[in-house]
Order: sequence, then structure tokens, then C-alpha cells
Amino acid sequence: MSKRISKMLFSKERVELSLVDDIEKIVKQFDNALGQAGRINNNMVELWNEINAVQDSYDSLKSNYQNSNGAKNELGYLMQQYERLKSNYQNTAKELGVDTNPAFIKKGDEEFQKAKKLIDKLETSQKAAKKFI
Repeated sequence: MSKRISKMLFSKERVELSLVDDIEKIVKQFDNALGQAGRINNNMVELWNEINAVQDSYDSLKSNYQNSNGAKNELGYLMQQYERLKSNYQNTAKELGVDTNPAFIKKGDEEFQKAKKLIDKLETSQKAAKKFI
């Protein structure tokens, strides 16, 4: 082989080796880039899921907030009715000389107190929820 052809082949092999080295470097960089991109994607998916959960919680809070007035009104109505009926019963029982505070009145008083406390809790919860809605 002539010197010139020999030099060309040698140059060609050097160029090919250089290209191989460049490709191998890029392939190694893929591994790092894929790992980093995968972590970023996983973080984004996790954060997206958390945001969706917060959105669901927000929607539930809003719904419960809207329903809380109805619950308070119902408890208030039942409390008024109970007080009225209790007063009528106790007046009548007193006139008849029977026990004015039987077990069902005691049970009613307990439920009345529970309702009163729950209305207070609902109002506190409404105030807290209103800050977000």
C-alpha cells in the first residue's frame, strides 16, 4: 500500500475511533440525564397528586361548610321544639302531681346540651373554613 493510502486509512480509523468515543460519552450522559429527568417527573407526579388531594379536600370543606348552616338550623329548630314541649310537659305534670323530670326529660336535656355544644363547634369550624373559601 502506498504511504498516502496508508495515511488515509489511519486518519479514517482515527476519525472512526473519535466518533465512537463521542458516541460512548453521549450514551453515558444519557444515563445521568434519564435518571435526573425521571426523578423530576416522579416529583412532578407526586406533587400533582398532592395538589389533587388538596383540591378534593377543599371541595369537601366547601361542601361541608355549605351544609353546616342547614345542620345548625335543624339542631336549633329541634332545641326550640324540645324546650317548648318540655315546658308544656313539666307544667302539665306539675298540675297533675307527677314527676316533672322523668328519664326521657333527662335524656332530652342531655341531647339538648350535646346539640348546644355541637352548634358552638360548628360555628368555630365555619369561621376557620371561611378563611379558605
